[in-house]
Amino acid sequence: HLLGCLLDGFATFLDVLADTLHRVARGNGQHASDQGKHFFHGNLSLQHVAHVGKAPSNRRRRRHRRTEQMGATTRPLAPLEIAVRGRGATLARFQTIGIHRQAHRATRLAPFEPGSDENLVQPLGLGLALDGLLLRLGGIALRGLGRPLRWNGRSTGGVLRHQGGTAGQRERGPVMSFIRCDQAVSWAALQGHFEAHGRDLDLRTLFAADPQRVERLTIEAPSVLGDLSRAKWDVATARHLFDLARECRLADQRDAMFRGEMVNGSEGRAVLHTALRAPKGQAPHSDLVHGVLDSMLAFVERVRSTAGGSLPGDIHDVVNIGIGGSDLGPQMVIPALDPFGHPKLRFHFVSNVDGHDLAEVLRQVDPQHTLFIVASKTFTTQETMANAQAARQWFWDHGGQDIGRHFVATTTNVQAAAAFGVTTTFGFWDWVGGRYSMWSSIGLPIALALGADHFREMLAGAHAMDQHFATAPIERNLPMCLGLLDVWYRNFQGYASRCVAPYHHGLRRLPTYLQQLVMESNGKGVDASGRALPYST
Repeated sequence: HLLGCLLDGFATFLDVLADTLHRVARGNGQHASDQGKHFFHGNLSLQHVAHVGKAPSNRRRRRHRRTEQMGATTRPLAPLEIAVRGRGATLARFQTIGIHRQAHRATRLAPFEPGSDENLVQPLGLGLALDGLLLRLGGIALRGLGRPLRWNGRSTGGVLRHQGGTAGQRERGPVMSFIRCDQAVSWAALQGHFEAHGRDLDLRTLFAADPQRVERLTIEAPSVLGDLSRAKWDVATARHLFDLARECRLADQRDAMFRGEMVNGSEGRAVLHTALRAPKGQAPHSDLVHGVLDSMLAFVERVRSTAGGSLPGDIHDVVNIGIGGSDLGPQMVIPALDPFGHPKLRFHFVSNVDGHDLAEVLRQVDPQHTLFIVASKTFTTQETMANAQAARQWFWDHGGQDIGRHFVATTTNVQAAAAFGVTTTFGFWDWVGGRYSMWSSIGLPIALALGADHFREMLAGAHAMDQHFATAPIERNLPMCLGLLDVWYRNFQGYASRCVAPYHHGLRRLPTYLQQLVMESNGKGVDASGRALPYST
């Protein structure tokens, strides 16, 4: 196992070294302009220090031409002095003599364009003579040698970055780029740990060996205590997972999300559900968010002030018509917080396009005392609009007249809502994912149940957890530790299922809500560049 780890690390080093030497010296003598520049691969930095000799001799060129005649193209390179640096220290300096690169004719070396697989630099046969020792690397079955590299700082995973200036500088494109986790050195170390130790972890043995296990592996977050001591991991596993998080710059990705950067590259969007629950002035788009929130909660208090009354328009029942995140979030929260709910308001949820779902609800309500909420960001969702139109027809057929008073919409499409007859709308934005939308105006049913003050307290509780996630170190960060445990369980222990067992009856809808949340957040088959993933998410 130790030998395998050493070979793997050496192979990764040779992989980046080979491509770096080619990048430095390509261009038929134009390589002088690259002197002093750095080339990055993970934590490894290679610097072209100086040219130490002349270009290859004619005899060496003839040898290269003979090689070319055998089916490979070659490019003779002038000798170079290379410094290899990692973690801020110089690991090695050595001089190359007689370097050449053998590239099969099918290989493409065009500049990389983000999102395209046409410009992958494929694994190449390579011969390097380093201080008289010839290393033949092409085709050796060591992990790391066969991994394709991309020629651009904006690419993700297995990236070779070519930058001028100091080693600390990085190119920044419109989307932040990070190494893909399975291409990190710490992933290979984690695999080695699993093979040598993690496969046979036994909780009884772990507790017997460490009397402080509960204390070490219990993490406290706002209003939540996470006892991770019963998880199938130990201190060594945790250390490897924390190394993986750091190498993949998990904290940087988190910070980019909180700043409102475009972290959703496939749709070109920010991901800012955290801004929905932040106090005013403490997150991007704060004025927009709190403008809608204040307007919505004012409406909520007007409805609640006459709820249960006998006059036409006094609301007894609220019918939420939506699907997915527009349904599952409110339907989960309202029974969970039932003790705080308004005693004279009943809540119903319709999501199934099958008319029996709506018909069952309509048999229980009076059109004069019912408020319908049509929850659709675009106001075009087929299932939602079919049910909304059926509810409107039922309202008319049973003597209802004031559509504007009995129908409201949570949508961004004010024109379509107005055409439907809705005059009261509360919007939200494309940087709000549906599975997180209960914190936006989609949470209108929740606010009607709880009231403005309790709804704001709920937002404050979520913001407290956001702050824990944003500021706690990885080792004591409950969301990060739970996510890293998922990586360990799914990709190393091989667990494919999760059981969520709420003991409190009020949380009976939590597993359904989490099912959509996890599926849409983690159910990915490709990476940010569109390449198929070789591991499970």
